[in-house]
Amino acid sequence: MSELIVPSSPGDVTKHALSRTPIAVVSIPSPESSSLPIALLLFSLSLKLLLFPAHFSTDFEVHRHWKALTHTLPLSQWYVDTSSKWTLDYPPLFAYFEYVQSCIAAFFHPPLVDLDNHNYATKPVVSFMRSSVLVPEVLLFISTKLLVSSVATEKARHKGGLAKAVGLVLLAPGLTLVDNIHFQYNSLPIAVLMLSLAFFYSGRLSSGAIAFVAALNIKHTLLPTAPVVAIYILAAIHKTSPKASDCVIRLFTIALATILTLTALWAPLYFAGGTDLLAQVMSRLFPFDRGLLHAYWAPNFWALYATADKLLVSFGLSLRTVDVDPTTGHIGGRTPFAVLWNPTPMICATALLASLIPALLHLSRRPDQLLLATAHATLAAFSIGWHVHEKAVLVPLLPLAALAGITDNTAVKEAFLWLSLGGQFALFPLVQEKGESMFKIAHFIAYHVSAMQTLMTDKWSLRHSMLSLYAAGTILLELYAGFGGVHRALFGERLQFLPLLLVSVYGAIGVLVAFFMITLLTYGMADGRNASSN
Repeated sequence: MSELIVPSSPGDVTKHALSRTPIAVVSIPSPESSSLPIALLLFSLSLKLLLFPAHFSTDFEVHRHWKALTHTLPLSQWYVDTSSKWTLDYPPLFAYFEYVQSCIAAFFHPPLVDLDNHNYATKPVVSFMRSSVLVPEVLLFISTKLLVSSVATEKARHKGGLAKAVGLVLLAPGLTLVDNIHFQYNSLPIAVLMLSLAFFYSGRLSSGAIAFVAALNIKHTLLPTAPVVAIYILAAIHKTSPKASDCVIRLFTIALATILTLTALWAPLYFAGGTDLLAQVMSRLFPFDRGLLHAYWAPNFWALYATADKLLVSFGLSLRTVDVDPTTGHIGGRTPFAVLWNPTPMICATALLASLIPALLHLSRRPDQLLLATAHATLAAFSIGWHVHEKAVLVPLLPLAALAGITDNTAVKEAFLWLSLGGQFALFPLVQEKGESMFKIAHFIAYHVSAMQTLMTDKWSLRHSMLSLYAAGTILLELYAGFGGVHRALFGERLQFLPLLLVSVYGAIGVLVAFFMITLLTYGMADGRNASSN
């Protein structure tokens, strides 16, 4: 079968470019296997239906309260109300999403949206809330399918790339733990982000811009991907519109679509409370006074940095006084480090932007690398960003999972596995109940055994051995720090933060290895056709 694809329209240029890209996307399912992705979706939904009775975190009450808040109070009070400590701190489109759900909830079970029903979790409430998480998962399936269909070439049609991508995305244990047990809606913004990428790859730039703005207004932490999208749009217009006048017209059309979408989402807030309300919303979205680290450290560079500071303090070194015990984990203040230099939000933002510049330059020459560049940008934000939550690892993980399922690039597959092992293992402390702990371990093992067997098809190498040893280490550390209870048996109530520290640090190793590998690929320093030797 020939690999040459002759573009019949400007929207096909990206597909044509992919036939020459080092990150060669090659797999789409054969017609006879087209039912497999649907079967995977149904299996995923069925599995998560069984988790309805599972333990949930305080985030369950957070989202129940936001439904009650948006249903009971006028729009002008949504971002002002402090009747609960669970104040609304998500962008407006997510608030509207909560409002729509609240209208449905009010019809089926009115007490759910009673603002005074704090910690209200009856069986009907749990059933409604758990069901509401499954709807975005269907959207995530649709987005994954559209994205794969938009980027896949005709080569290796019978390798079942769509089924691989769907399985890696929907059945990710971290997504199950966070959304379907712990309780959040991470699948929603990621689904809309992937939908925007699908539009971009198919040449529908205005639709892609609208979907991307929607994703940003669901989850504002996607903001680091904005430069990637901007460079992609400029590069795509330049490549597909040779005339300067055509470039200007297309750019104006996309800018107009973006501005109108932003206006439609934010104008109701302006008319409800003017500029004061807009300023209040922004203060909720960007609370820089929360400090560099969350109470439980995300598995990123700053976890290693904080651990190094604690080790230096334990050796008797201390250059400044801090208001926390160096043996505990909560160091969310402005000056948390006793020895090492204390970064600021501006320093983190500058470092993040600097890490993106070479990748943006490469993307400007190779717009077909949009999916990889998006994974890099979100992974960079997770690795070195300010006040990152451990759950945010799902944002780079799921797009990279889709890419890993449809590429022949060994380096991409390995990077995904490192990120998946490290990032999803670091989510284990979110689920502590005994029965659910057994489930999370079994889910984690089954997923990664299957993923490694599916993706690691090359001849066994030292890199495969390192990855396998790292995978085994996650289970051993879980036996020590979590379900196995070895730490408690050895130390009792002493050094209570040590298990969490070890999980964060060990997870950070996998995350940063993946970040390094993706950085090399995104900067154009590694050739996908020879990825196994790079």
